[in-house]
Amino acid sequence: IAGPSSLTQIVTFVKESQEGDTNTTTAEQPTTCIRMAYAYAVLMFACQALGTYIVATSDMIAMRLGLRYRTALTAAVFRHALRLTTRAKHATNSGFIINLVTNDANVALEFTRFFNQSWTAPFVLVGGIVYIHVLLGPSVWAGLSVLTIFVPVSMFLTKIQTRMQLTTMKL
Repeated sequence: IAGPSSLTQIVTFVKESQEGDTNTTTAEQPTTCIRMAYAYAVLMFACQALGTYIVATSDMIAMRLGLRYRTALTAAVFRHALRLTTRAKHATNSGFIINLVTNDANVALEFTRFFNQSWTAPFVLVGGIVYIHVLLGPSVWAGLSVLTIFVPVSMFLTKIQTRMQLTTMKL
């Protein structure tokens, strides 16, 4: 929110400086305008850089946790496969074990990567909607209703695409 807020401040500041400020003398005005413009630009850059750093750090921690989790699952599957009796080895083929290691362990990795987004997304959405409502007023609800209407349309088109893809794969 800090990035768009500082951009709003820059636009407001430029607009006011073009209209002219009666509180300052003409000799002080250009210096103050330039300093404030640079201050807003630096603030906007710093906020974006800090946000990028925080998100990258969070993603790195989640990825590290996911890789450890996947490694533990892979080791557990292979440990269990080595302990199988002869009868169980004949009942279980190697493709099943490889599928557990490659596909199912990767699902656990993806879960850890996207778990934080599943609980933070509602807060981000509500915060964004409130911020846009403050800036634009009640017209935000018209845009939100259009987005809400297009969710079922998108789901319908995805189902059609999936059916077509399955049909193509069967050929």
